[in-house]
Amino acid sequence: MQRVLNALEIHASGRGDDIAVRDADGTAHAWRAVADGVRRVQRWAQSVAAPGGFVVVSMPSGGAAWMAVLGVARAGRVPVLLPASVAENTGRMVRASIGAPPSIDASTWSDVLAHAPAESAAVPGAGVILLSSGTTGRSRLVMRSAAAVDRVASTLADAGLPARDDVVVSCIPMSHAYGFEHALLAPVLSGACVHVLPAFSVDAVAEELAAGASALLLVPATVDALAEAAVPAPQLRSATVAGAPLPQRVRARFEAAYPGILVDLYGATEVGTIWLDRGAGGVPVPGVSVRLVDVGAEDSLQDAVDGAEGEIAVRSDAMLDGIVGAGGVLESATVDGFMRTGDLGVRTGDGTFRVTGRSKLTFDVGGLKVNPVEVEHALESLPEVRAAVVEAQPITDTVNRVAARIELRDGHDGIDVASVRARLASVLPAYAVPRSIEVVASLPRTAS
Repeated sequence: MQRVLNALEIHASGRGDDIAVRDADGTAHAWRAVADGVRRVQRWAQSVAAPGGFVVVSMPSGGAAWMAVLGVARAGRVPVLLPASVAENTGRMVRASIGAPPSIDASTWSDVLAHAPAESAAVPGAGVILLSSGTTGRSRLVMRSAAAVDRVASTLADAGLPARDDVVVSCIPMSHAYGFEHALLAPVLSGACVHVLPAFSVDAVAEELAAGASALLLVPATVDALAEAAVPAPQLRSATVAGAPLPQRVRARFEAAYPGILVDLYGATEVGTIWLDRGAGGVPVPGVSVRLVDVGAEDSLQDAVDGAEGEIAVRSDAMLDGIVGAGGVLESATVDGFMRTGDLGVRTGDGTFRVTGRSKLTFDVGGLKVNPVEVEHALESLPEVRAAVVEAQPITDTVNRVAARIELRDGHDGIDVASVRARLASVLPAYAVPRSIEVVASLPRTAS
């Protein structure tokens, strides 16, 4: 992350009073103040963790998140980016992988900032750990090297996503790979300003656009909402959409309202940006190789027949070092240097790519991945539930909700759905808790 940290120092010395990031509550942080906060975090991190050691960062999106992540990295420690609230199942996985290292959150932030700025030079970065929401299966911790982090930031900046002096509007959590890369790394490297929204609403985005916002970070559902609203956007030059496949219908509606600016980004926590689609198909970014492989050959990479659908496999110079397993040991996630994404795709005649579906069971909810097996296991752990089936319930072609059908055990004539959802909320991420739960007499079963 040295290139990103160097860029921060350049902005702080050359344009220190300019606003770098504005929090959801309106608090503005200038470049000089961000750099000062980074050095304070650096000194704190060096006092609580050994070189190369883990430090959990679970801050709300905004200036403090910038300072915490970059300060830990500047100290030569490894920031572990987690949401402010972690589900019980995820928490158990995290503890098994990295134990209970020092952490920065809202409750400890004032104590961290109390450390005087460190005068020592930055220590070479040790990388970053991100929580994958499950693109390739169950949630897991992903280790990316400092060089890989710089590489993905450079890719986005070189592509103009964002550009210097942009005002980028985002409601994407900075603990998520999409937010980390697009609302922290790339803006710092390029010198853009980020305005954080607490949540997406057309009115809030319209207000930002009227005030001069020039770049947006979106997911397909918010692209759809803005396309329908068609609000004035006098300085908007770029809108990035990621997190789930973008239906062509939604792209067409958006481009009718805001022509020539939509960039559909396909990527993964494990490898960073894979390709950019500006309307003519996905073009792999520099440093990325894409293959379409036979889904049935799970232990090897066998190329799919030319012109046929195949599983997308990626090799990237920004890809993961490994999956963080028990005790912090890195486990390989590649085959012959390529990572299988679990997504299906096709290559068009002009060499561009398009995602066509999933080879696995996970589905998208608001840009995050839900593994139905995990939700089914949580439901079946309840004493009154014999069996459960979980699936995506399409609301529109950009919005899914989690739906469940359950079979009750003998002696239970009904359930309190609100109580079930409340109990699930303690062990599952909020986006994975079923919106609808239907009790059926018996679930369909095969002969086996």
